[in-house]
Amino acid sequence: MAAAGILCSVNAASSTSRRIKGQLMCLALPMRIISIDEGIATISAEGLEQRASLVLVPDARPGDCVLVHAGFAISIIDEEGAAETLALFAEIAACADEPPDGDTGGA
Repeated sequence: MAAAGILCSVNAASSTSRRIKGQLMCLALPMRIISIDEGIATISAEGLEQRASLVLVPDARPGDCVLVHAGFAISIIDEEGAAETLALFAEIAACADEPPDGDTGGA
């Protein structure tokens, strides 16, 4: 669950964010469209399943990978790009969990 390690759902609409070194940042998460019902897609990635509006990408179809931010699919991306982005999120999560050099975590 690489993406889930760095991302946490802020609301049921699929907005994602994470605090890293005191900064709050929002990320678009690559997800695959499972099904579509009246312009709302059921989307899935890394064990996380949510729903997102397709109003910004009306040509998206089941099986497509889309970038999702704040409850909206904002662009269609290729599968290679989606996999690369998830791998980068996993690297960021691994770095965010490591203490800075010389920091033993104690007081």
